[in-house]
Amino acid sequence: MRWTHKSSILHVLFFSGVLGFTSGIFVNSFFDFGFSDAGGIFLAGVALLTFFARRSTREHAYARAILSTAAVLMAGALGIIHFNFSDARLADMRAELAPLEGISITMTGIVVREPDMRASRTLLTVSPSLIAREGKTPAPVSPDARVLIFTDPYTDVSYGDTIRARGELARPRPFAGGEGREFDYEKYLSKDGITHTMLARDAQIVGRGSGNKIVAALLFVKGTFLSSMRKTLPEPDAGLLGGIIWGEKHGVPDDLTEDFRNSGLVHIIVLSGFNMTIVAAGVMWFLGRFPLRAKFSFGAGAIVAFAIAAGAGATVMRAAFMAILALVAKASGRPYAVPVSLSLAALLMLLWNPRVLLYDPSFQLSFIATLGLIYVSPIIERHLRLIPRAGGMRELAAATIGTQIAVLPLLLYMIGNLSLVSLPANLIALPVIPVVMLFGFLTAVAGLFGHLIAVPFAFFSHLLLSFVIGVARVFGSLPLAAIPVPAFHPSLVFLAYAFLIMLVIRYLRAHTSV
Repeated sequence: MRWTHKSSILHVLFFSGVLGFTSGIFVNSFFDFGFSDAGGIFLAGVALLTFFARRSTREHAYARAILSTAAVLMAGALGIIHFNFSDARLADMRAELAPLEGISITMTGIVVREPDMRASRTLLTVSPSLIAREGKTPAPVSPDARVLIFTDPYTDVSYGDTIRARGELARPRPFAGGEGREFDYEKYLSKDGITHTMLARDAQIVGRGSGNKIVAALLFVKGTFLSSMRKTLPEPDAGLLGGIIWGEKHGVPDDLTEDFRNSGLVHIIVLSGFNMTIVAAGVMWFLGRFPLRAKFSFGAGAIVAFAIAAGAGATVMRAAFMAILALVAKASGRPYAVPVSLSLAALLMLLWNPRVLLYDPSFQLSFIATLGLIYVSPIIERHLRLIPRAGGMRELAAATIGTQIAVLPLLLYMIGNLSLVSLPANLIALPVIPVVMLFGFLTAVAGLFGHLIAVPFAFFSHLLLSFVIGVARVFGSLPLAAIPVPAFHPSLVFLAYAFLIMLVIRYLRAHTSV
């Protein structure tokens, strides 16, 4: 049997390349491989590829193994090199600011991300342009440097503002998590290029409008919508709606957030891939009668604009990439392959920022949840014959179980909170979320034209949001709704996923042979 199909070769090279590139970044995050090591690995891949090219007979399985191994080695070397360049750039920024650690300074810089406003303080990501020690002339700083400034909770600082703050620079320190866990805050911030933090004694605005005009306009639209929600809906409805639609993390009271966490519904209020998929579907429905090219152009633009306004987090960008790839497939008349789209989305995100692979929990959970939806949920659905198909209940149950099985090992390792009521809570609450988002959007739009116009939409939004809150309250407050899990070694996470992968492969092979 000869392997002659070009599409098969391209598929193997693509998936092997993505696997190798990801593996190179992953391994180099733990072990310090240099450029010479990467070069040796790449040459080994080239040698294997040359060996394959000179073979006169190319049996299917044998050729696939050789090509896959060669692609993994060559792409893995590129992943190592890519991570090394990123690491070197971060090390240069850290070294530039290191002499100023623990010294009282005055920093002038531009706020380059939307301020993260919390109950006790506001977090500002600043690109410093000038730093001065006490009584000395300010000195310029590399434009790539990033500092996270902690300042007063009530501030009118916005994206693009130029601020002047006084304080002391410090390296981010790990802090204790639940059940004996330790969160490496420095590595987490490094994914955003942040090398230092500063507790500001005061932060004054000395200029405005220095940020990207498009980003500033999108954030203004977002702020207008959130303001309209707050004017037309009571709390905690407005805060919850802001979390569902825009991913606002701090509009929900702490006690309600805890109920959402215990009930397994917290993904609803952090703009998960589920929420983003609803947004993308809504955009496509709205553009349904548009010509194909216009649908692609306006649809892709709307999805990207929403993703940027929502903070461009890993989960949002993954869903946005996949939605745009679905548009590309439709525009080109080609079938939409979810595994290919997911792999391409991962590759693009890692090319943009390799540090999200290990240092961004939302990136990891989003991709693993999507893999669970693709490979685990269909298997689960075959065994849910007692649940009716009416209203998509069986599909929803399978999707919920499949994604939760997929993310469970990683969630337990990160957070150590096992929700025992997640399945029934999600089955009851999730079907309502698309309707919540629709009426919430209409409420905000109507609120821009007047309070009376928004009242009918706000009434239905209030009913729906109260229902979701009630589900979270009831299930989250049940005895033993969530069980704390002590910290454990990360090797158990790899064993759990190896076991899960083995079960999925065995099941798929057995089903295919039937």
